Amino acid sequence: MHVAPRIDPWLYRITHGRYPVVMGMVLNAPLLTTGAKTGQPRLVHVVYFHDGLDPIVIASYGGEPKNPQWYYNLKAHPECRFGDEGYIATEVTDPDEYARLYELAERVYSGFGDYRAKMAATGGRRIPVFRLTPC
Repeated sequence: MHVAPRIDPWLYRITHGRYPVVMGMVLNAPLLTTGAKTGQPRLVHVVYFHDGLDPIVIASYGGEPKNPQWYYNLKAHPECRFGDEGYIATEVTDPDEYARLYELAERVYSGFGDYRAKMAATGGRRIPVFRLTPC
């Protein structure tokens, strides 16, 4: 949680987006948001998968009790860039759709299941799921 955010952007750049696929790792890509308070651009690499053509991102924050900062950025400013394309982020609130997408997320990265179990055991937050729709 402390090392990957520092090296993922560098590896993504030098491999022209082929990292982490070439290393057999979970897919991640750069998400460029607008700061909720500052209005400044904020770049973070996030794990994702596709549901149809739409990328899906999970604001898990490693199972921590609070949401990642990029969650608040997307809530305040849903327009974002993911990879090299523009998107509108929408939080998935429908319970059935949320359950379906979170199950898919657990297939992509088993850690999402661990994070959800940790939150359930502590009575913590519901981990947000966002659908990114092309603008």
